[in-house]
Amino acid sequence: MAAPADEVFEGWKLFHIHCFRCHGFDAEGAGAPNLRETVKTRLTRSGFIVTVLGGRPERGMPVWGEVLQPQEAERIYQYIVERATGRLGPGRPPSS
Repeated sequence: MAAPADEVFEGWKLFHIHCFRCHGFDAEGAGAPNLRETVKTRLTRSGFIVTVLGGRPERGMPVWGEVLQPQEAERIYQYIVERATGRLGPGRPPSS
């Protein structure tokens, strides 16, 4: 089931503030893992949120739990899932 458009748009904004430098403009990877593939093959929703909030300092990923709330990590996840499933194309998603 597709996430509500406003939540996906919020996730896109958060992704582009915090994540795109390492994970690429459309979450396709740019030195760091391709998150579109990661959410399809390796990380569950809860695993994704735990990873975002707890970081992976040993691999260079910051602990975002000091900056992001769990609900914000959920929005980022929703955006990436929409990109990973093809329901959302490249670039800025629509907003209401």
